[in-house]
Amino acid sequence: MKRSSRWARGLAWMSLVALVSGCAALRTYQAEAPGVRVANIALAKFSFTEQVLDVTLDVSNPNGYALAIDGIDYELLVQGEALADGATSEGFTLPANGSSQVQISVAGDLLDGMSRYREWQKQGGGAVDYVLAGALRVAGVPVSLPFSYADSVSLSPP
Repeated sequence: MKRSSRWARGLAWMSLVALVSGCAALRTYQAEAPGVRVANIALAKFSFTEQVLDVTLDVSNPNGYALAIDGIDYELLVQGEALADGATSEGFTLPANGSSQVQISVAGDLLDGMSRYREWQKQGGGAVDYVLAGALRVAGVPVSLPFSYADSVSLSPP
C-alpha cells in the first residue's frame, strides 16, 4: 500500500472522529437547561463568625442523553439581596431524562445574617423569598447551563 494512501486514509479517519466529537459537543450546546430545585437545607457548621448550610439540590435532566457536569456556580439571594455565592468542583453525571441529588455548601457571615434576619422580621416577619441561581458547568465544552430556583421560607416558629 502506498504511503500517501495510508496517510489519506488516516486523515479521513481523524476527520470522521473530529466530526463525531463535534456533533456531540454541538448537541451539548443545544441542551435544554436542567431543572434545579432545593430538596433540603441543613445546618452543617455554626460558629460565632459564620454558619455553613448544606443545601441538597435535586437536579433533573430533560435531555434524552446524559450530561457530564464538572461543577456548579451559584448565588443565593434572599429578599433580593446577595447573601452568599460560590462554586463546586465536584463532577457528576446527570442521566438521560433522569435526576441526581447534589449537595453544595453555602457559607455566610453570622453577624450579617442576624442583622438581616431582624430586618426581615421588622418588614413583616412571615416569610422571606429566596432565589438560588447559577449555572452547571458542562464537562469538555465551554458551555454552562443556567438554572434558577425561587421559593420562600417561613421565619415564624413551627
